[in-house]
Amino acid sequence: LTEFESILKKLRESESMSNTSSLFYADNCKLDDKTNASFIKKLNETFKKFEINTCIRKIHFLAQVYHETDRLQTTKEYGGKDSYKPYVGRGLMQLTWKDGYAGYKAYSGTDVLVDYEKVAEELELTVDTAGWFWKQGKHLSPGSSWSVPTTSYSEYDKSIGKQYPKKEFTYEIDGVSKKYGTVDINLLADADYIDTISWLVNGGGNGRLERRGY
Repeated sequence: LTEFESILKKLRESESMSNTSSLFYADNCKLDDKTNASFIKKLNETFKKFEINTCIRKIHFLAQVYHETDRLQTTKEYGGKDSYKPYVGRGLMQLTWKDGYAGYKAYSGTDVLVDYEKVAEELELTVDTAGWFWKQGKHLSPGSSWSVPTTSYSEYDKSIGKQYPKKEFTYEIDGVSKKYGTVDINLLADADYIDTISWLVNGGGNGRLERRGY
């Protein structure tokens, strides 16, 4: 807990934030348990469950969720685009789109397609969805391997063309079975591919420089 609170304090101070110790205090955040002790307990359980088990894996994960949650101030996206409502970003990794929620439902058995607000309001789901996404929730095309594409992100961190194994998972949406391939982002963290991880998590350039700094 003291290690986490030190990290949080330094991250917040790096951007001159006045509150350097409290979690999830944004007006739109209705999380059921906002205490630091409960959060770090669940975070450590999730680290173990999804093999986020080395220093570099942990700090890459924390850097991403810190930005995705607006500096650990909220567990729900502010507003959200009409194109994917009501499945706006929720949880530490901002689970988004109906397919994303359906994928987590298939994994966990928890019907977040119906009770989608629970992802933002229950600490268990807020953290677990993020670990799931990190390990096996990023939707890519089906297949057995993934080659990092040529983008400005992969050019920056020199990951272009690196090969990673894919795993395939199925889920159901509106009565139709779908399949996706995914990569374990832990493996990219091992190689310190910060920008490519940001691209996988965010799908764009939002907070690209900040995520590097974190």
